[in-house]
Amino acid sequence: MVAEKTGYPSEMLNLDMGLESDLGIDSIKRVEILSAMRTKAPSLPEVDAGAMANLRTLGQIVGYLREQLGGAAPVARLLRSRLLRPRRPLHRWTWSPC
Repeated sequence: MVAEKTGYPSEMLNLDMGLESDLGIDSIKRVEILSAMRTKAPSLPEVDAGAMANLRTLGQIVGYLREQLGGAAPVARLLRSRLLRPRRPLHRWTWSPC
């Protein structure tokens, strides 16, 4: 989902990347990504705006959602795969370095 919404190749993304510092994801883009995640996986919990503001990395988002879902390992794998992998292949010309 992050790859799809930002244009970064999924191979380049990892859970330690900073949303703003590494990926340039602002609060509006965060909402877009989480909204798209909820569309794909409606069972995901609503994310508290205050909590979201404190999440700085992709891994922290996965951890927060895992916590909200009771720590289910299969759900965490689903979240990681949906967050980091695009639904369709990205073309070379859709990515531009910062």
